[in-house]
Amino acid sequence: IGYASRQGRSRVVALLPKDAHGDQLETSLRAAVIQTGGVLVAVERYALNTNAVLEPARKVRDAIREAAARGAPVEAMFLPGGEETLPMVAPFIRYLDFNTQEVKLLGTNGWD
Repeated sequence: IGYASRQGRSRVVALLPKDAHGDQLETSLRAAVIQTGGVLVAVERYALNTNAVLEPARKVRDAIREAAARGAPVEAMFLPGGEETLPMVAPFIRYLDFNTQEVKLLGTNGWD
């Protein structure tokens, strides 16, 4: 979030796993957004199975579209994960037509 803020991207949405790790990530995310003076537009959580990702991903997409329509566009999306979650979540980004040039994807070291 600090990196995004330094790049001028302070309006953030997040798609997080619905587990203990996701709880920790959400707490850290909220603190980082406050610390950097950003705005957390939406946080959605998904259960750890492929079928559970679609609805939270749609809600994030809708939040991005609504923010843009209000003239306060989302500038970054926090999508943490590792080898067990990214393969489930990543396909939905393209399917739901996220414009990654306008809304930059932010991850964690789990992307490595």
